[in-house]
Amino acid sequence: MNTLTEGSSASAPSHPSKMISQSTSLTTNTKSSSETQEPSTAYIQEFTLCYYKGHHDLQIIPTVSDSPSSNASSSSSSSPSTTKANERGSTPPSPLYYVRHHQFSPSKPSLILHSATPEGPILGVSKIHVSHSKPATLGLGDPTPTSTSHPNTVTWESLNRTSMDHSSHAISFILSASNERKTFLWRRTHAFARFTGGRKSMKHMKLVEEETGEVVGLYVQCGLMRSWRKKGRMVFWKTWGEEWEKWVLLAALTIMELQRRD
Repeated sequence: MNTLTEGSSASAPSHPSKMISQSTSLTTNTKSSSETQEPSTAYIQEFTLCYYKGHHDLQIIPTVSDSPSSNASSSSSSSPSTTKANERGSTPPSPLYYVRHHQFSPSKPSLILHSATPEGPILGVSKIHVSHSKPATLGLGDPTPTSTSHPNTVTWESLNRTSMDHSSHAISFILSASNERKTFLWRRTHAFARFTGGRKSMKHMKLVEEETGEVVGLYVQCGLMRSWRKKGRMVFWKTWGEEWEKWVLLAALTIMELQRRD
């Protein structure tokens, strides 16, 4: 983990994350049986990714899950976003995150994750390099310079490509609550017909916990003819809290932007 304050260099780490195990090295990995199976429990979180006013910017809106208590026996804790969505009841939920894109502004992050609205606090950023062969850099926190008496602190990590065909990316980070470093992989998938309706796409992704090989999340890209406003749908079967949620969201959003630019 690289923690920087104002006055420190806020550039990308000089090396790919050294914490990622050999199983995530740049190769076509053999998938465990747990990766090929849809989790038997109901998901506990769901988000809809919507385009904002026809632009590439996105609103991420939580929706009521199948059964928030279905994974109560899991060691993972429920995310605040799930609680907020359920508390709203029948009221349409408000956006939880806003994602701003900057492709032609080298001085700005490629992606900025805001809380709720374009004017909301900055929660995280992503820097995509001109050479896509170089790992993208994700930062949790607000890198905007502030007064020296209240410097912002940003934690930087690398998003590493772990397959020759760009179908798998790994993000490794430390969860501050447990001081435990965990690695998760977003991998292309053609399974999960219950969510995809059997529709094939190179942009569907599953989220895999590297240590166990368990599928804990899924992103399904909407077809061009299905909705002009909705980009996709994301569900999680497990969650390690709000900090984890921001890391895996930033990773997924960065992969989507890399796909869009290719």
